[in-house]
Amino acid sequence: MPPLAKNVLLALCFPTGLLAAGYLNAWAALDACAEQVYRQDSGRSGVDMRGRKRPLQRADITARIRGPFQVEASYMLPADLHGSVHTRTYFVLGGYRHLLDSQEIHLVRAGSLSGSWIATTDVGASIAASVAARPERG
Repeated sequence: MPPLAKNVLLALCFPTGLLAAGYLNAWAALDACAEQVYRQDSGRSGVDMRGRKRPLQRADITARIRGPFQVEASYMLPADLHGSVHTRTYFVLGGYRHLLDSQEIHLVRAGSLSGSWIATTDVGASIAASVAARPERG
């Protein structure tokens, strides 16, 4: 095999092997990352639609591969009709886990509605006023 072909083959195989190792590491660490999130947040709870307290359970936490050497673990806590999604992204290498990012996303929270809600309400009020002003049909 000529030296150039050998170098090209090596240049193609090395990144491919590195990516494969990264995805295998992430796959092997899925359960460990989900378990770590559960241990850290096991005291948290939400409220269901009937007002009952709903504690976080291990089955509520899901983990997925986000990329090579990256795992994302997430869960949702209900808050009546609303809720919040909690995600943590980890860098994993063998048994080592390092937290890269942590987010808490509130889904449809009344206090977080923007001015577009007011505009929609104004449009709804004007439609209601125009319907009320119509003469009744017999």
